Amino acid sequence: MHEVKTAESTRIEELERTIQENLKSFYAIGKALAEIRDSRLYKTELGYDTFEDYCRDRWDMGKDFANKQIASTKVIDNLQNEYHGIQIPASERQARPLARLSPSQQVEAWKEVLDITPDGKITARIVSSVVKKIAGGEVVKRLEHSSREVEEDPVLRFEFMNSMERMIAAINKAKAEKWRTATKMAVLRMLKSIIEYIEMEDNDV
Repeated sequence: MHEVKTAESTRIEELERTIQENLKSFYAIGKALAEIRDSRLYKTELGYDTFEDYCRDRWDMGKDFANKQIASTKVIDNLQNEYHGIQIPASERQARPLARLSPSQQVEAWKEVLDITPDGKITARIVSSVVKKIAGGEVVKRLEHSSREVEEDPVLRFEFMNSMERMIAAINKAKAEKWRTATKMAVLRMLKSIIEYIEMEDNDV
């Protein structure tokens, strides 16, 4: 027995197809913007001095947003090269967080996203949480590697190393406490000031 479709059921199918098609349109937009930017067509063919001027004047779009569209497109290309016939990000919001990672990490992150969403209900928040975990793990690896190199420095004294480890522990504690005891911006400003001080010439100190 065939199910008889009502006008409403036919209409909802049409509307959802429209939504799906427009969700995928970011890829076509990103590819077009990438070619215009990389081939400098905005300048040679349209006479704009910069890609930023072109985006703003032609599409009322900021350069940063345009570059995010392009970066998300590159994520899709990377995942399609790795996965054939497997679900890929359906929107720019899903792809955007992955652009923070290296190509190999993007593949790793997306595989984890698929593993933890067997129902296929992927959200940008889920993708962002996986990206943060992988990016954080990479930072930890770099810190551990740097620590090993630092420990081999014959000039480095135990007191200095111990002080730095206490500072890192304090930052980790503030992070674990969701920045309630020290705001992230305050910590970043402090670290920036330390770096600027270290980079000053000795005769300027």
